[in-house]
Amino acid sequence: MQSTSLGARIVIFFVTLLVLVQGLAAFLVIRANAQVARQTIAQALEQGERIFQRILAQNQLRLEQGAAILSADFAFRQAIATNNTATILDVLRNHGGRLGANVMMLVSLDNEVRADTGDESRTGKAFAFPSLVAQAAASGKASSIVVLDHRLY
Repeated sequence: MQSTSLGARIVIFFVTLLVLVQGLAAFLVIRANAQVARQTIAQALEQGERIFQRILAQNQLRLEQGAAILSADFAFRQAIATNNTATILDVLRNHGGRLGANVMMLVSLDNEVRADTGDESRTGKAFAFPSLVAQAAASGKASSIVVLDHRLY
């Protein structure tokens, strides 16, 4: 009877020891996997951010070049000088369509919206982002990501 009891104790001891060793190994593997996953995710996010910043810069450059071309257009300048809102809107829509711009606005240096292809009711009202006008007046250009009508532009 004592020998079975001794055998049972040995079996219980080794089974317990095996469960503890496997539990510790599982804990260490899970911890290492979580750390590797965090590092991989962080690297992927950094790479995604760099790509996003590069695409944003390319889009900004494309839109700036388009705005420069539009501002040099004699017919557009003449429409602005004569305050021909219908022609201004047509030109902005056509040019915006070629550029892939969802909204085009003409804003005066005194922060008044002169034309808006997104919402014509903003025409004649104060521009929602006067700091952009100030930046453009100071450096010749300005760009930013803004929320307009609950959408990012």
